Amino acid sequence: MKKIFFVTSKIHGGGSENVLKIISKKFSIFQHKIYILVLDDNKNNKSKEKDIKYFFFKKKKKYQIKSISQNLDKTLFIRYKIKSIKPDIVFSFITETNILTLLANAFLGYRIVVSERNDPKLERKKKIWKLLRFLTYGIADKITVNSKEAVIYLKKFYFSKKVVYLPNPIKNIKRKKNYKKKIITFIGKFEYQKGIDVLIKAFLLSDIFKSGWKLQLIGDGSLIKQMQLECKKVDHLNSIIFKPYTSNLDLIYSESSFLILPSRYEGTPNVILEAASIKLPFVVSDRCFEICKLFRSSYVFKNEDENDLSRILKKIITLNKTSIDKITEDNFYILNKNFNEKIVLSSWKNILLN
Repeated sequence: MKKIFFVTSKIHGGGSENVLKIISKKFSIFQHKIYILVLDDNKNNKSKEKDIKYFFFKKKKKYQIKSISQNLDKTLFIRYKIKSIKPDIVFSFITETNILTLLANAFLGYRIVVSERNDPKLERKKKIWKLLRFLTYGIADKITVNSKEAVIYLKKFYFSKKVVYLPNPIKNIKRKKNYKKKIITFIGKFEYQKGIDVLIKAFLLSDIFKSGWKLQLIGDGSLIKQMQLECKKVDHLNSIIFKPYTSNLDLIYSESSFLILPSRYEGTPNVILEAASIKLPFVVSDRCFEICKLFRSSYVFKNEDENDLSRILKKIITLNKTSIDKITEDNFYILNKNFNEKIVLSSWKNILLN
């Protein structure tokens, strides 16, 4: 039995949050002690598993120098919990949290693994975080990434054996048959990275809403209010629907005819793997490098090109069932070959238990 200590910013919504939920549940079933420290989320979002223990960082009401003081408090909180729990392994998600966790573990000597969930070459980060990542990642025992592109990039800066590809576990989706509607769906965070602005422009440019098609945007984030205001100005037929993220996406997937991910950069997005697992066709930008390499029969548009995406939207809604079935069967086969549960769990066991 191992003590596994996860550190994360959030536990609700997003790919890394779902990965954490799946993996922590799996390893608690294997009788390991699971601890999750959460820095920027509330207790209402924690899972109901009794065998998983949560710790939540409490922000002070006032900070003189907000970012520096708050990050120092977070680092000390992580350090205190590591010392009190004495875990066999500390596993951290996302750049900023990884850096704070590495600093918290200084001179304690616990085995620590950090996880990058995005494309470290293309993602937009403040210069200070990029510098700190460069300076601190070398002291991690392992640096895990979920795309082969990220492995190649990070091996330029760190020892080859330190950087490890770690595939995403896939959430089990129960999709209702014959429930599809004229709905194209996006699921993700409303941030610059996801390219939702490009998707909205392309959808309106395509005019497919005139034949009853809807664009469904699922998620939350810093840009959601801005997107909603912009849509009110131009979407006179109310064809663009905003919905908050929900942990149960079964109905969302069931009523969708297609999934769209217009990201400006990505690692290996879970939402696409979930779509492939239930044979839901999808469209991605050509900056989703890992997806484009794996699923060669999927539809791909030029990054940030609303005209190209508009063209593809017009095309996919005219596809017949035979064409769609061929695409989704190919995707399903590739998914099972690369992300079946045996392969994924074996990779995670190798990192967490060895």
